[in-house]
Amino acid sequence: MGIYTGYFDESSDEEQPYFVMGGIVLDAEDAADFDKDWRDAIKELPLLEGEPFLHTADFVSGNEQYKPVWKGRFDEKLLILSAVARVICRYSLQVITSAVNMKDYRALDSVLKVSEAVGHPYTVAARIAYQQMLRWANRNSILSPIKMVLESRSGIGDVIEMFAINGEPTPDPEPKGLPQLQAADYIAWMRLKRYEPTASYERVKASWKEINRILYTDQPFTLAHLGATLVRLAEQHPEISFPMREDDRTLITFNSNFKKPRRPFKRPSPRLR
Repeated sequence: MGIYTGYFDESSDEEQPYFVMGGIVLDAEDAADFDKDWRDAIKELPLLEGEPFLHTADFVSGNEQYKPVWKGRFDEKLLILSAVARVICRYSLQVITSAVNMKDYRALDSVLKVSEAVGHPYTVAARIAYQQMLRWANRNSILSPIKMVLESRSGIGDVIEMFAINGEPTPDPEPKGLPQLQAADYIAWMRLKRYEPTASYERVKASWKEINRILYTDQPFTLAHLGATLVRLAEQHPEISFPMREDDRTLITFNSNFKKPRRPFKRPSPRLR
């Protein structure tokens, strides 16, 4: 019986039109080989804690640690991104992405206390990805539990808390330098830019053709999906309430600390109103 792990990362912020998470499912026996082949594919890139490191958004734009050496040079960037995509294809049993439509999320959250009861967009995207991973396991008759790994970043505590409330195995946080999370970051960035393409994305998007050759699951989450999820959660978990936003009497707290209220999702910035 195999031991499987799903590695997921996001490549967006909550002020963009979509909040996108991407990930891969790997057999634990392939972890060492994946690490080696991944580092070989990006060996020309700058180091992070002694190892070559790919952060796709900065690499493609030529910013941060990739500036000025990788500014421009799109033909070479395409070669490297195609190489990492082939590594993903070689080892990943499933490629998964989930995208939360932020306009729809804000619309629903302005009426119901969705962000307190279900979670902020990062938490919602993580739960969508987790459910897709479970569906993949069911289709393939995989009975062993599948661990989910997320980047150790701001908001991970809320994700862990919400998974625990719903009786789901809580994700393990790992540093972004983990090769598998770098792969997840590439997947998330490529799908994010599909929604709002940029000139730099157009120069490297051909690398995604490698991914299209293997199993690929994409789940955009719209207002209709969010509404259906709330209905399903209400049916499965009658103890969870979804109060109206105008209801000042209802306070939703952390399951592990009933005196600590959950914070609502921040309101849109002026440019998004």
